[in-house]
Amino acid sequence: MDKIPFEAGRKIKNAYVTIDGVEYEVIPAEYEGNTPLSSYILNLLQDNVENELNKRLEFEVVEEW
Repeated sequence: MDKIPFEAGRKIKNAYVTIDGVEYEVIPAEYEGNTPLSSYILNLLQDNVENELNKRLEFEVVEEW
């Protein structure tokens, strides 16, 4: 399994729409939930999946003996 290294970014400009050459700021969406979507959480998820796969592969090899 190839890991994808997620990195946190940073906002450099608010969302906007251009109408007739004038930029208007867009009101950002609101979010609700207990698990923030971040690079840390995505990397943790990948580590967790990899660890579980390794456990299952080790178990299958031992079972064949």
